[in-house]
Amino acid sequence: MSRNAYRVKRIVTVKSPSFNLSYDEELVEILEESTDFNFTLNNYGNGIIEVTDKEFKEVRERLEEVICGLKSTKTNQPENREKAICYRKVLAEMEREIAKEGYISYEIY
Repeated sequence: MSRNAYRVKRIVTVKSPSFNLSYDEELVEILEESTDFNFTLNNYGNGIIEVTDKEFKEVRERLEEVICGLKSTKTNQPENREKAICYRKVLAEMEREIAKEGYISYEIY
């Protein structure tokens, strides 16, 4: 069995996580369907996923649909508004990083 190792050039983290896998089910579902999400994780569900520029177009469209759905619910509950705001922030972060680097990576643990 062969193993490959890659040198890490730079690790950039934020003070709080961009999203919570157990809380943000819609976002995780979109990432699973639009990227190679499950193929990059190990048996424990840990690893790094990458969203490329090409994949991001589909992610953005689907995430904007979810945001519109959260905002347009009849009850418009505070948690739906908060979730829509969080998704909008994640989308803005993705757009900014993909415009700069051509991809964005997330560490899943």
